[in-house]
Amino acid sequence: NGKIYYAGGLHAGADVPWFDVYDPVANTWTSLPDMPESRDHFQAGVVTSRFYAIGGRRSNISPDSAPAVNDYFDFTTNAWVTGGAPVPTPRGGFATSVIGTHVYVIGGEGGNQVWKTVEDYDTVANTWSEGAPMPTARHGIEGAVCNGGIYIADGGLVEGGGTPTNVFEVYFPGGVTKPCS
Repeated sequence: NGKIYYAGGLHAGADVPWFDVYDPVANTWTSLPDMPESRDHFQAGVVTSRFYAIGGRRSNISPDSAPAVNDYFDFTTNAWVTGGAPVPTPRGGFATSVIGTHVYVIGGEGGNQVWKTVEDYDTVANTWSEGAPMPTARHGIEGAVCNGGIYIADGGLVEGGGTPTNVFEVYFPGGVTKPCS
């Protein structure tokens, strides 16, 4: 609805649970209720009236501490709901992309490795399923959706940074392979 949401992250070297909204028309920031727990290096996706905050890491504990949490903020009640089906592969630095009522979690890092895992969260059924893995495991990525495909470019090949790649790959959850034009 024309707003930009900002959640969690690091402040002064510590994870924070903050959740804020920016209104670019009014040029104002508003604080919303904090996330149920602080974390950074996670991603989120908006499906209908919910802001899903999935996975990430707790750098306050350890840079390799990855909770499997899956919480969402319900814009209709202005409150957080906890206890969504936990992400099967806890990790941070992954990409999320939304197609319909599904949130796709792709790649990432954690557990002393870089992941090529693709997991599909069905927000209606509150269940996860595994998709075909990325050909190239990497972290520090973002996903862009076009014509039903999730486009992933670049990223890091080694946990914690370094060894960048310029690989460009596309994941088509529905099997359709129509490229963007």
